[in-house]
Amino acid sequence: AATLLSFKLVTLRKHQVNSMTTQSAEYYESAHATYWTDVPYERTPLNLLDICVPKRQPEDPQQAVWLVYIHGGAWRDPMIDRKSLNAALDMILEDDQPHNVAGFVSLDYRLSPYPSHPTSPSSPDDDSRNVQHPEHLNDILAALFFLGTNTGEETRLKSGGTVRLPDTWSIMAGRYVLCGHSCGATLAMQATALLSNGPGAIRPPVALLGMEGIYDLAALVATHTHPAYREFIVINCLHDEVWEKGTELAKAVRAVTNQR
Repeated sequence: AATLLSFKLVTLRKHQVNSMTTQSAEYYESAHATYWTDVPYERTPLNLLDICVPKRQPEDPQQAVWLVYIHGGAWRDPMIDRKSLNAALDMILEDDQPHNVAGFVSLDYRLSPYPSHPTSPSSPDDDSRNVQHPEHLNDILAALFFLGTNTGEETRLKSGGTVRLPDTWSIMAGRYVLCGHSCGATLAMQATALLSNGPGAIRPPVALLGMEGIYDLAALVATHTHPAYREFIVINCLHDEVWEKGTELAKAVRAVTNQR
């Protein structure tokens, strides 16, 4: 049974990229695609996304969908980021089969603390690596809102000057697939559930693709007795109150499911 932990929806608003942050993006082309990388959608160093638009046109541009990817990493691993999509993306772009993909987006989000990481421990002074639920989820929603509302806006380049972002307005209308790996699949599921529950600025995706997703956190902690699981989920990633509510919800959902 899937468990959706409680969360509060962040108040979203349209951001003007150039006034929002001092971070700058990069723009380049390859034989197969055009890329906008390191695009800031919020204020911290981890609120970045990469956009890739294939040069081979979709079969039906008016109905083409975006694929938006959310990486995993147990909500806290700094070594797993939006670049983890790149190897698969290269293979997809080299495929000459007909497609109906408008483009690809891979995004980073703020992380929970990981002070014991062997090579890149988090610092308590780093705002981008000291958050708990629902801030990871709020970042996903903020990125989707940015993509839906900042279409065609200009962003600063690291090399100087500005570049116009691609047309991503169709994300606002729901023409996108939300894809995630591990806890990224959890975030994708939570975001889809939230966007599906009532009117909002962004419509839910046309499809949800979860790979090795974590959907029942209470069962995960109960099944794996190693203290690291409780450490990264209960202590670092969630507030105690959220964990207790989520655990009770998981029990209720499992009880109902088992009776059917």
